Amino acid sequence: MFDCTCTFDCRQTSSALTIEQFQCTHLHQPVKI
Repeated sequence: MFDCTCTFDCRQTSSALTIEQFQCTHLHQPVKI
């Protein structure tokens, strides 16, 4: 799973992480947990 800190809670959509929803990777690097 990936924990990511963005302007929106992408952690809520962690069950369905897609490239579109995980675009926060460019803003904040996700943390592998």
